Amino acid sequence: MIQNGVEPDVSMYNRLIDGYCLQGEMEEAVKAFDSVVHSGNEPNVFSYNILINGYCKARRLDDANRVFGCMCSKGVIPDAVTYSTLIQGLCKVGRVMDAEVLFNEMQTYGQIPDLFAYGALIGGLCYNKHFNEAMTLFHELETNGLMVDIIAESSYACSRIRTCKRLRAGKPPVNLELTT
Repeated sequence: MIQNGVEPDVSMYNRLIDGYCLQGEMEEAVKAFDSVVHSGNEPNVFSYNILINGYCKARRLDDANRVFGCMCSKGVIPDAVTYSTLIQGLCKVGRVMDAEVLFNEMQTYGQIPDLFAYGALIGGLCYNKHFNEAMTLFHELETNGLMVDIIAESSYACSRIRTCKRLRAGKPPVNLELTT
């Protein structure tokens, strides 16, 4: 495209960044991300989310947090996907307390947790054997009415909710693996 005088837009760069992230080629993803700026465009929330997700999947949470900080300093407002991705990533590497702080922080900044944010944190709490905290969050989820019709849309969150229901019934949790 560039050789033909056509400069890619942010959307095209996002696809390129995502492709590199899916292949685990984070250095190439960062180069493509930097190309967005060099092309005269500005990365958007999707650009940052893609890069954060790539780092989380690679279990490079310090890098993911660095990108999150950069995103915020550039005035790009994190969305529920940003927070859910980071929460899940932190839980996967056992940093549950950091995930809880981030979950609370998202609410402080006016971002209302959706089912995926709850599911990520409940799953992480269960996986890391913080069952009482998971149950507390599960009850909050019920209180906030997020369990109505939306549950069918997320098998990940459903499995975490089922785990909490088993805990509430006094049954041991089963299959505490976090999915990628």
